[in-house]
Amino acid sequence: MKEQGLDLAVRLAHRRGAWVLGLCGGYQMLGEELEDGVGVDGGGKELGLGLLPVSTVMKGKKRVGPVRARRVAEWPWLPEEVRGYEIHSGETRGGVPLFVLEDGRWDGSWGERVWGTYIHNILAQDSLRRAFLERLGGEGSLNFHVYLDETLESLADVVEGHPRLVEWLDGILS
Repeated sequence: MKEQGLDLAVRLAHRRGAWVLGLCGGYQMLGEELEDGVGVDGGGKELGLGLLPVSTVMKGKKRVGPVRARRVAEWPWLPEEVRGYEIHSGETRGGVPLFVLEDGRWDGSWGERVWGTYIHNILAQDSLRRAFLERLGGEGSLNFHVYLDETLESLADVVEGHPRLVEWLDGILS
């Protein structure tokens, strides 16, 4: 992000009133500092964007699996319960928690027009995405699962229309 100047663009957009959402590694980058003493992502310490008062320490073992969480943040526009999955090796501390997971761990953090979470696929939940987009002044009428099914059907039609592609994919998948 820093090499491309995206860190400055995100900070400037936030300063000008934009909302910022960070998922997983994006959540980690929203914090004050990331420390990778075990070499998960190359090792070392790096300053984050400083948009959330959190810091992350990378761990060697990756957490992978489905999660259910209950909202603890005072954001009534977020649904009471969310589902998704986590796949990360960092441990983030500090800030104001956004969710509590079924196993009692806190997840995420939030601040003024900024929030982050380790929960992947959270925006696939129509109620959450709709509420968030409406909060931004947009419209969130898209049904994610219907859209996904339609997109996959369109892709299947394209593949079926190219017999050599079907043969190639069959060779890879078998």
